[in-house]
Amino acid sequence: MIYSKMAEHAIAALAELARQPKGERVATARIADAASIPRPILTKVIAELQHAGFVKTREGRHGGVRLADRTSGISIREVADAFDTDVSLPLCPFHPDGCNCEGGDPCKAHALWAKTREAFERFLDDVTIADVSEAGPRSRRKR
Repeated sequence: MIYSKMAEHAIAALAELARQPKGERVATARIADAASIPRPILTKVIAELQHAGFVKTREGRHGGVRLADRTSGISIREVADAFDTDVSLPLCPFHPDGCNCEGGDPCKAHALWAKTREAFERFLDDVTIADVSEAGPRSRRKR
């Protein structure tokens, strides 16, 4: 797993919120159903997202959750970093405790793996919540 299940749920919840009209508050039950997140877990995720400044919440009759103003433009890395301490691929997939890749005697797959890591890092930095929401089930075209 590259990032935690909680980070995965957070990305899914934010993507669902990004699909809504700007500023619209959404009930957590609706987010949970649409994003297939268990409601008790979503409650914890929303609390963390609010603490990180990604969502605004309001209780009561006209309450719900909505994206904070800048959230649709934030990267997947920013969201994952709010939940996980280290969102990255290992330096070496074959020697998790470390091979001598950095010490001048790289393993045979080092150059190939380095390209994969760089692509993954670019993905985390470049893909936004808005991008993920556009790729979601509501905007998929049927073939």
